[in-house]
Amino acid sequence: MLDRYGSQRLSRRELLRRAGLLGLAMPVASGLLAACAREEATPTTAPSAASPTAAPAATPTAAAAQTPAAAASPTVTVGPAAGEIVIGVLATLEGAFALFGDEGVRGVEMAIAEFGGEIGGKKLRIVKESTDATPQVAREKARKLIEQDRVDLIVGPLSGDEGLAIRDYAKTVPDKTFVNGTSAAQDTTLRDPAPNFFRFSTDGVQWMAGLGTYCYQEKGYRRVATLGEDYSYPY
Repeated sequence: MLDRYGSQRLSRRELLRRAGLLGLAMPVASGLLAACAREEATPTTAPSAASPTAAPAATPTAAAAQTPAAAASPTVTVGPAAGEIVIGVLATLEGAFALFGDEGVRGVEMAIAEFGGEIGGKKLRIVKESTDATPQVAREKARKLIEQDRVDLIVGPLSGDEGLAIRDYAKTVPDKTFVNGTSAAQDTTLRDPAPNFFRFSTDGVQWMAGLGTYCYQEKGYRRVATLGEDYSYPY
């Protein structure tokens, strides 16, 4: 869609779609590189288990000793199953912003479809959780995705306060990747950021900066009253 100046305007649907497409590219690639590095390092223990052919009685003991260690190691598999990358999706499927929840999920699904459902020989699987745009629920659902579903990365959330909550939670699980959805609070990534939380969308300040410049320089306004909801995004 073009505005009267000939510039392209993005609809909310298109913004969510692009956030999903851009947001997946880097973390999935990073996850694959890490997974490949881990898998290349793993086979060094396997030949030693099969080598003592002259002593059959000792072989089960060696195998038994190695099996629990291999099973307990978190570096052997990616996600719940080997050869699989699991993507957690936080979407506002309830509450004030429920209208945008399905759009957010579709954005991630479209991104996965762009890769044909897999990348680097590893299948991509989605686990989605519903939020209601509150920070408490967003954090609770993020913990569920990480601790119970064992996802490799999380895409979302939508609301500003949710984004701040997820940023703080991301600091407690530095080995996981978080890709912001459309949470537009500036503080999410510009103040006390988490090194594993990435934003590929604009923030509220960027959205309004052009309007402020236009009102001041073109319209000559000098006294302006602003109105916004009392939470992180409008500020």
